Amino acid sequence: MTALLIGLVAGLTGGAWAEEPPTQMQDFTAYTVQQGQWRVGLTRLDYGLLDNVSIGTSALFLLVGPNGNAKVTAAETERLSFSLEGSYYAPYSALLENLSGGEGGSNITMRVTPVAWTGSWEISPKWSAHYGNTWTLGRVEGELTGGQIAELMGAVTGGGVDESIQDALGLETLYAGALGRFTLASSNFAVMWRRKENASFIFESNNYLWISGMVVGTVGQETEGAEVGAGVAAIFEQALETVPSAVSLSWQRSWDRLNLRVGIPLTAGNPFAFTQAFQLYWLLGPKD
Repeated sequence: MTALLIGLVAGLTGGAWAEEPPTQMQDFTAYTVQQGQWRVGLTRLDYGLLDNVSIGTSALFLLVGPNGNAKVTAAETERLSFSLEGSYYAPYSALLENLSGGEGGSNITMRVTPVAWTGSWEISPKWSAHYGNTWTLGRVEGELTGGQIAELMGAVTGGGVDESIQDALGLETLYAGALGRFTLASSNFAVMWRRKENASFIFESNNYLWISGMVVGTVGQETEGAEVGAGVAAIFEQALETVPSAVSLSWQRSWDRLNLRVGIPLTAGNPFAFTQAFQLYWLLGPKD
């Protein structure tokens, strides 16, 4: 941390001001894809609809369900930019049944809608900082046990959920006609040092903060044919201390069209750290 602060101070006190921020990096910044341009990558496909608006999809996630994304750079000055972003994911029911354990779960549907804001600060010609928050709103329906609902929420976080939430849900409790809603909050932080105009080092950290929600439905025990009680609700709210953050340190090189990021996931317990650390994409279409 001390070395980082020293570097920030050094960057603030030396060097000419950079003419343009690194707008070819949109995944952790407030920047959008340039108007009329395509970002084609292994995990994302985005199009610059307007000068400050891009739309897209997660190409990798299309294998498991339809999804979409829209991002707007809502405010922009020479050094500061601010964006708003919304996404939509709807995994296939068959996949959800497999993720939830494949036994006892039926007619499952799930909708996940992350909404986020991001602020980007061009501190100096070499240094920039990017911070924001994401609120992931989830809805799941079907005939599910508490354990299967916990498994599905774990798939969204990339890790798992706290034991207190599992206890609140009741791992063996069967919710017939279940309707579950949850909100997952996270903070997103990145620092970038530009070694030169087309090469940068990036430290990125996405940290889960808390999750809350409730499940309602007709409740019984997961035994043959048993079904008792009605309208019972499981309510939970918990700071997520056991879910690992997604942290990575990467080097990115940008050519005329190609952008390559190679890095080290610093947290082994969260698979999303790998998508932060490794990126390969092309920017196609008009250029400034």
